[in-house]
Amino acid sequence: MNTDYFKLDKNNIDSSVIIEPGAVIGKGNTIGAYTVIRACVVIGNNNYIAPHVMIGEPAEYREHPENIYPEKVIIGNKNRISEFVSIQAGILTEGTTIGNENYIMHGCHIAHDNQIGNRVTLAPLVSLGGKVTVDDFANFGQGVIVHPRLKIGKGSMLGMNATVTKDIPDWETWAGTPAKFLKMNERGIKKYGKAIVKTDKDGCQWIASRPFSPEECKHEFQPYDGGQYKRCTKCKAWYE
Repeated sequence: MNTDYFKLDKNNIDSSVIIEPGAVIGKGNTIGAYTVIRACVVIGNNNYIAPHVMIGEPAEYREHPENIYPEKVIIGNKNRISEFVSIQAGILTEGTTIGNENYIMHGCHIAHDNQIGNRVTLAPLVSLGGKVTVDDFANFGQGVIVHPRLKIGKGSMLGMNATVTKDIPDWETWAGTPAKFLKMNERGIKKYGKAIVKTDKDGCQWIASRPFSPEECKHEFQPYDGGQYKRCTKCKAWYE
């Protein structure tokens, strides 16, 4: 296999691939054996799509709304999509969308109307329910399950086998079943950009849903959870 598939000028499509009439394929894409691409799919440039991938199957939605949105999948550029990934067509919005430079590993399920940003990592066997929004730089551990209609924030990190039942704020690390907040994703913050997103009326600088650090919170802290943590009496943020 040509490992420089993100630099190809022409498409490299296996002869067994099924591409329905109406599908739009850009240039420089590698598409492996027995992959199926339905007519509602638009794919950009320089993507690697492994064998046995299904893109554009109708939404797994019991009662399809009629005359609202046509089924559609839009995939950007320089994505790596591994074997046995399924990506369903949108039906409740203008389409299922996948941005640029994402890494979607073996066996992931991306349900209808998902909106996935840029440079997102989905480890093997991640399952996203319908109409989930995933912001840039999010990182999913193996086997994560996300309930439909949730938002996964920018730069967030989800631990292996986490079951996500509520929205995840930007730059936070969650794990467990059901998933719970563990800590800020400090490594992601340093790697990908700005951490502080606002300053409140008390002068506390905030990142996502919590003050950026205890030193920048202007309120008083008290022992929390048996003394292992300290918690702000006003913001309710807590720290080790």
